[in-house]
Amino acid sequence: MCKVELRAFPSSRMQLEPITMPDLRRASEIMEAYANARFDFVDCCIMALAERLTITQICTFDHRDFSIFKPTHCDFLELMP
Repeated sequence: MCKVELRAFPSSRMQLEPITMPDLRRASEIMEAYANARFDFVDCCIMALAERLTITQICTFDHRDFSIFKPTHCDFLELMP
């Protein structure tokens, strides 16, 4: 399950990952490559982070965008829930 209450973050073992300048450049590349799909900026940043961190599972309700995206580090992203 990917539901996490925000107030639980300080006491959880969850780690926040900063978005780097290379991530922003990659997000921009993704937005340009998929311009017709009209991906939003936040989704593109998540896609860039997934590539950098070699994450293959994404928790999202936006299955459309993430199912269209072809990551560079794997064949596809496994979408949850």
